[in-house]
Order: sequence, then structure tokens, then C-alpha cells
Amino acid sequence: MRTVSLVEAKTHLSSLVDQVAAGNPFVVTKHGRPVALMTTVTGQVHPPQRIGFLRERFEGFELPSDFDSMMAEEIQGMFEGNPHEASS
Repeated sequence: MRTVSLVEAKTHLSSLVDQVAAGNPFVVTKHGRPVALMTTVTGQVHPPQRIGFLRERFEGFELPSDFDSMMAEEIQGMFEGNPHEASS
């Protein structure tokens, strides 16, 4: 298998990726030591999960109408260093 130095790989990355896509994998070396194998991806690559993917699981669940202000005094007290003052 062909070996390519890290410097050469950085310089010619685009053409090296084209070669890998054509079925010619190679090993990247750093200071003469193999550090990475560049080869094609096999199998299916899954896209990142989208935000809201659990929406169906929480169908019918609603946040309380005062959610944004819940415990506001207690939280403010914690920031001001008086965590028990607001709750008493």
C-alpha cells in the first residue's frame, strides 16, 4: 500500500481524496510512522439526528404557561448569593 507523508497529504489532499475514491487507499505517515489509513467509507453513513427527533414521544405534553418565570425569585437569589432568602 502506498504511503504518503503528512506534509504531502496536506499539500495534495484534494487529489489524494480523488485517488481514494477511485479505489486506491494509502497510509499517512508522520515522521516515518504510520498514523492514518485513508480509505473509502463502506456502508451507510447516517446523517446527524435532527433537532426535535423526540417530538412524537412527547405528544400531548405542554409546558406550563409560567415556565419562563417559574422559580424566578429563587434563581435570582442564587445569583445574588441569597439562595434561601427568596424561598422563605
